[in-house]
Amino acid sequence: NSIIITLDDNSVIYSDLKIPEIFAPVIKKGLSITAKFSGNKYKIYNGAIYAVSSRINAETRSLLIRVKINNENSYFNQNFIY
Repeated sequence: NSIIITLDDNSVIYSDLKIPEIFAPVIKKGLSITAKFSGNKYKIYNGAIYAVSSRINAETRSLLIRVKINNENSYFNQNFIY
């Protein structure tokens, strides 16, 4: 009884971001975002805010959010992300 294969669903990428507290009033779940990654600065990815923390971090004065980006054509794979 050993594992032969591992399957990962990377059709959607989630990323946690810290947003300065000044933007907290306008940040809400479902808000559209655009993103660029250092591996390809010229390609723009579209996504949305998936979750918003309920409080601002007192030390960093930032709000933690999670964004959801569709991984079109499986551009990002497991090894590329980590």
